[in-house]
Amino acid sequence: SPNNLGGITLKGDMVNLKINDNTKKKRLFVTFTLTGAIGTARIAISLNGDDLAVIDVDGMYSGRAFVMRGPVKLPQEVQVYEGAEF
Repeated sequence: SPNNLGGITLKGDMVNLKINDNTKKKRLFVTFTLTGAIGTARIAISLNGDDLAVIDVDGMYSGRAFVMRGPVKLPQEVQVYEGAEF
């Protein structure tokens, strides 16, 4: 796919948003729960000040999980294409 992330787009209602911003250590950690058409997933996003993001998606009821890693880019530097909606 053009954005090299694969072909899925998770859409749904977000709850339990938690943000842990540790400016001194240049770390940002965000977690939330997303409930959509295919069920509920826990999402964790980690930014460690090195321009690398790690996103962990854990299907809370399906038992399926995946991790994505990649460089952080400014919105004007990328084109995002939505994949199949789940």
